[in-house]
Amino acid sequence: MKKYLSASAAKVFGEEGSVPTDQRIAQCVGLWLAEGDNKTIREITFTNNCIELVEFFGNTIQEHYKDEEFNARVYIYSKEDAEEVTPNLKNVRIRRYIDNRARKPYLLFRLAKTKLAKEWKETVRDFCGKEEYYGYILQGFFAGEGNIHYSLKHHHRRSVRISQGIPNPLIERMLDYFGLSYRFTPSNRMYSIFGLNNLRTVDRIGLTLLHKDKREKFKEMMSTVKEEHYSANYLKTQAYKDLKGPTTARALSKKYKRSFARIQDVLIELKKEGKIMNYQSGSLSYWIRMDSNTIIISQLKKSILDTLDTPRRTFEVAKELNRAFKTTKLRLKELEKLGLVKKEGLLWKKVETNKKIKIL
Repeated sequence: MKKYLSASAAKVFGEEGSVPTDQRIAQCVGLWLAEGDNKTIREITFTNNCIELVEFFGNTIQEHYKDEEFNARVYIYSKEDAEEVTPNLKNVRIRRYIDNRARKPYLLFRLAKTKLAKEWKETVRDFCGKEEYYGYILQGFFAGEGNIHYSLKHHHRRSVRISQGIPNPLIERMLDYFGLSYRFTPSNRMYSIFGLNNLRTVDRIGLTLLHKDKREKFKEMMSTVKEEHYSANYLKTQAYKDLKGPTTARALSKKYKRSFARIQDVLIELKKEGKIMNYQSGSLSYWIRMDSNTIIISQLKKSILDTLDTPRRTFEVAKELNRAFKTTKLRLKELEKLGLVKKEGLLWKKVETNKKIKIL
């Protein structure tokens, strides 16, 4: 998956030309696929109740075809004449109509010219075939057909959804490109994207960028995240990857923001499966993968090994290191379990090993 950095909302709705033209066209492709009329052969249309989106689409399309002659109009529908709803569009005739079904005023942008309508559909096909535009197309599509759903009262449900009557191969191809997991529910007629890792990807690609209200609601939803929620076996899989080198349970607990007890459960499960082992070094217990071919010992054990260049009795090792006899004996027993020393009669001898020895 390639990295994708979205433009900021300020740039999208800011001064003209601040976002590269091809990116703005790709965003408009997404808007049109979501809310445009792809059946007509004589005009390019876009309908939405967000005035900023209609302005963005209308101004971008007119700029794209600035060397052509065309008729551009905006139709505004509302329950009653809404004079305050006036889009900031150049060279556009505005007509107002009463629609008693309209819960809020909505606008229809229409650019009429058969030649340009044909060219626009070719542009749409071209952009949809190029992966580098997938993020921008998704931004537009979500602005038209997306919504944010979360409820703190019901198990902290958080999801980003895209409405579609039937499965859409293009949407699925774009979501797959960014590694997003999703579920299509026929009864709800929509795609649902959930899970913290997915939502962070949604944030990174700027999926909610174009629609101000949806952008703010997504920001509000993400602000409610207090703890990372991992899918089944995620902790186990990631912990195993992290244990290529010696690591403590405390370090993993801090990294994954999970309790020490929860991490211990995961590590013990991996140990029972024979995938990892742990070594005591001083007051700390270090965990490492079995396939690392590494033995972890403390500095004291290393000092004991160094004294055994020639076989010695326990009291001789203790005397040389100025350590208590009992402590020295315990450490020698631990080294014996690790296969690094052995006892023959009263003498302790060093054992050669092909494993790496790491001192911690």
